Order: sequence, then C-alpha cells, then structure tokens
Amino acid sequence: MGNLSIQAHYMDIYLHQMGGFSKEAMAKESNMPEEFEPVVAVAIGRMGDASFLDEPLKSRETAPRTRKELEEISFEGRF
Repeated sequence: MGNLSIQAHYMDIYLHQMGGFSKEAMAKESNMPEEFEPVVAVAIGRMGDASFLDEPLKSRETAPRTRKELEEISFEGRF
C-alpha cells in the first residue's frame, strides 16, 4: 500500500483504503480463485469536479479541510 500510495500521488491519483468490506462478497464479485484471499479494498481515481455533486456531498467536499492538533492525537509524555 505504501508504494501504491506514493506512485498514485506522483501520478495525481487519489486512493482511499477501506477496512470495513466483506471478504466473501469481494471474492465472489471479482471471481477470485479460491487460493486467494482479499485483504484490502482500495478506491482509486482522479479528483472529480465537485460542482456535479448533490447536496450535502457538495458542501462537505468543498468545505475547508481541518486537521486535529498534534496534541489531540499524540500521547508522548502524557502517561
């Protein structure tokens, strides 16, 4: 995933790794041979034009991005 992410970023392609997917459905829908097991699902694509989205997705997509402060997600020296 790391190498795929780096290459995608270089090519201006976006990735979204998903954890909550059905391994059974993935294997069935993709006609995966039984000797293989799906372990990750990743949506891959290029950024689209948000003006084509319906609300509330359009507002969410065009809203300013915010990130948590480092102190909110790190624990060094707190315990």
